[in-house]
Amino acid sequence: MLVCNKTHSGLGEDFEITLPGGNLRDEDACLGPGGAWVGVRMLTGMMFDVSGRPICILSNNCIEGETSSFFSVQRLKKKYLKMADQGDVKVLSFWASPYVMRVLIGLEEKGINYETVPQTFPDKSPLLLEMNPVYKKVPVLVHNGKPVAESLIALEYIDEVWPSGPALLPADPYERALARFWADYVDKKIYEPATHIFRATGEKHEAAKRELVENLVVLEETLKGKDYFGGDKFGLVDIVVAPQISWFPMYEIVGEYKIPLEEKFPLIAAWMKKCKERESVKKILPEYEKMLQFATNVRKMIVGQV
Repeated sequence: MLVCNKTHSGLGEDFEITLPGGNLRDEDACLGPGGAWVGVRMLTGMMFDVSGRPICILSNNCIEGETSSFFSVQRLKKKYLKMADQGDVKVLSFWASPYVMRVLIGLEEKGINYETVPQTFPDKSPLLLEMNPVYKKVPVLVHNGKPVAESLIALEYIDEVWPSGPALLPADPYERALARFWADYVDKKIYEPATHIFRATGEKHEAAKRELVENLVVLEETLKGKDYFGGDKFGLVDIVVAPQISWFPMYEIVGEYKIPLEEKFPLIAAWMKKCKERESVKKILPEYEKMLQFATNVRKMIVGQV
């Protein structure tokens, strides 16, 4: 919702306007003299009223039409065009899921406006069953009503549909293949044993500890001489790894195992600190206390079922 106040409209009252395609701040667009709708510039170079009807054209940063007035088109153009192209983006999510965190970080990196549709663990809502009838789990990226399930697939979809933001995968085909390989490695060799540390007991629990450490050694090697897993740019593999590493402190308290990140894997530890400084990661990773409470409750439930 855009609110144009008297400073912008020249009138003594505020006006609320819903913009087609997205929301803008007061300074981006407002009402013209007499309260007429000024609008925003679209790809065609035209202005649109509240209902989406074209009302005038733009040239040289000025509006030509009934509501002639100065308008900072160039500053607004890039921002609004991206918003108009996004469509309706929702994510069926559960806040503690590292798989959900991946998709949200990817959207944040691209600067995409989205809405999360929280799901209640461990229930399966009718909407979730409709959007992901095969796996029946989060995350599900829903773009203009069309669902995209599985986090790795959703991340590639995000990168392809919105190419204007920072690339999540490299442009070079071989480098893209490597990124996919390591993302798959993380799913199979890091996430799976880490999950067993959290959920398993007895020998399965001990075996998962050994397997995770062995696989982290391989991951540590891939970071040598690099800022990020893909080189000097944050990308797909970083997005896949970061949410899982953020769970490691939970395993010490809930899974009764301290993963020796600082001692044995200094490159991964330093990389994680760098990732946490990124706005996209900082915004999405949950607070420690909230995660700890959730992990404790789930662990009690799992152990009680054994």
